[in-house]
Amino acid sequence: MNQGDDKIALILSASQKRFGRYGLSKTTMNEIAADVNMSKASLYYYFKDKESIFLAVNAKEQNDFTEKIRQVIQAERTAKKMLFDYTVYRLKLLQKQLSLAKLNNENYHEVKPLIHSLINTFKKTEVSIITDILKKGVERKEFKIRDVNSYAELFIDIQRGLRQHRFSGYIDKGIYVIPARVYHKLKEQSELFTAIFLKGLCNN
Repeated sequence: MNQGDDKIALILSASQKRFGRYGLSKTTMNEIAADVNMSKASLYYYFKDKESIFLAVNAKEQNDFTEKIRQVIQAERTAKKMLFDYTVYRLKLLQKQLSLAKLNNENYHEVKPLIHSLINTFKKTEVSIITDILKKGVERKEFKIRDVNSYAELFIDIQRGLRQHRFSGYIDKGIYVIPARVYHKLKEQSELFTAIFLKGLCNN
């Protein structure tokens, strides 16, 4: 890692803490610069605005998630357990992203394009991970699937649909902090769907 990479890592680490505490709308470039003992001009050398930092922080969260879940997958003995682990870790990532944004009625429309861009890009990574899990299941005679890619995309699309269904009612009302009970209900439904999905794949 060169000096420039070190600086970027420092900026992202400090910004992650500040976004997590104050949210995007209440964070300024001046505050981030002060957090990393850097002039505002120097900060602009690395990032053009706080939105680009926010995007980079969330991208880092997704990359960390991908690395973590692949480590978990490699350590598991069964593809069934891998898929359940993925479901749990994916919801934890969602919690982190909501915490970073700390959305409210004023800044939702500002953040929405950034979040949607990240989510749509990340879907390809998610499908790739689930495809790998399903392939392992087929290789180990746990699953009987012909078109692994189609099943992987279906799994991701339905899980995303569950998240959108649970949250859309609150967003429509201008409420962007999701209650714990709603998150727990989503977790329950996501795990139930995973169990049903697996039942249709298993050989026994």
